[in-house]
Amino acid sequence: MSRLDPKRMRHPLEFLQKQPDRSFKPYKKVRAEIITLKGRRSFDAALAQMHNLKTFRIRYDEGIHELMRVRHNGFDYEIQFLNNDDELNYSMTIEAKRL
Repeated sequence: MSRLDPKRMRHPLEFLQKQPDRSFKPYKKVRAEIITLKGRRSFDAALAQMHNLKTFRIRYDEGIHELMRVRHNGFDYEIQFLNNDDELNYSMTIEAKRL
């Protein structure tokens, strides 16, 4: 299992919960590590023209789900993929596309 390194988790994220009126309300603020796409994944993202794709790694939180949005540096991101790393309830990897 890959342990989380606290000094790499320096990027603030805010999760936004979808409301019944289709607006988004702040749900939770967390710290995250941003993972840079490398190798084949970077090449595949370029082919698919997904230049605004980011990968975040956070501590596990069972309340976070795919219907939420992520706000980072003033930009909102739609969650494309959410994974409980190794199913150990320790960390989560989130792939999100900028809106």
